[in-house]
Amino acid sequence: QCASLGLGFGDNLLPPRPDNAKGYFEDIDVMLTNDQLVTLLFGSWHSPVAWAEVERSFPLDHPRIIELLESLRSILKQMDTSGRTWAVKDPRLSRLLPIWWPLIRSMDANAGIAMAIRQPSEVVASLEQRDCLGITTALLLWLRHVAEPLAYALEQKLQMAVVPYEQLLHSPARLADQLRFLGLHLEQQGPAFVDEALRHHHHESVPHDDLLTDMCEELYQMAVSVPIFGRDSVSPAMTDLIRAARDLPLSPYVDRLYYEAMGVSSTAQRLFQERRKAVAQAQNRALRQRLQKSEKALERCREELSRLKPAVPKSNASRP
Repeated sequence: QCASLGLGFGDNLLPPRPDNAKGYFEDIDVMLTNDQLVTLLFGSWHSPVAWAEVERSFPLDHPRIIELLESLRSILKQMDTSGRTWAVKDPRLSRLLPIWWPLIRSMDANAGIAMAIRQPSEVVASLEQRDCLGITTALLLWLRHVAEPLAYALEQKLQMAVVPYEQLLHSPARLADQLRFLGLHLEQQGPAFVDEALRHHHHESVPHDDLLTDMCEELYQMAVSVPIFGRDSVSPAMTDLIRAARDLPLSPYVDRLYYEAMGVSSTAQRLFQERRKAVAQAQNRALRQRLQKSEKALERCREELSRLKPAVPKSNASRP
């Protein structure tokens, strides 16, 4: 839709594929460089490791990172000479915003940030079908891609256009208003680009009822309620939720992530968990029975000792 507003995305775009016949509008050189950054920092694009963990364990001034950022700078400078208002689209930007935004600002560009956001359940269905990712992995990835850039925007006092996927389908003109609010120069709205046929997955409930599911759903509802995200438009409750989502630890989900990485279905995971619980209960019953037997044996020993103990003669007061 941004292309219909006159934005240029470069001349070396990722070609269309059967699952996206209209194309991705992602520059191949930017995508490949970002992919190297993601692999270097997170291990892979589908790693749910938090950005805070990366900062604690990996030096962001590593020579390879500096080299990749310089490569990106060269690509962006080339885009900047086209004479058009240019843009970069890549889902990896959500995770790389803390190193991308300083790069953009160093170019003295009049820049703005737009973040497309989709129902967590639709993303789960898409990643399950396209990449065979499990529910927990997909939800954690959704949470990282949404909470981390929102938290960064709050910390850096940035404004960001939050664009729900539903809005792109049914009210695409609102995107132009949001981008112009951020100070971007755009052409008049061209023919509608997005259509309902591009939507492959519709909202369905996620078959997990826990903190992770609830947090994703609540964050989505809060995020789409603020078309222009920033400190002045965010309530304290939303700020707390964003930070809690950003800092959500992986430790409660290690078992699920392991099973999903091994290709174990959610049904098999549930059976594993039930079996583990049943084994633990059986072990507890066995220990209680052994304890009861030991206590009874101890009581018999005490009674036996009491019978064998010699009688102590009574003192004889009349004895000289």
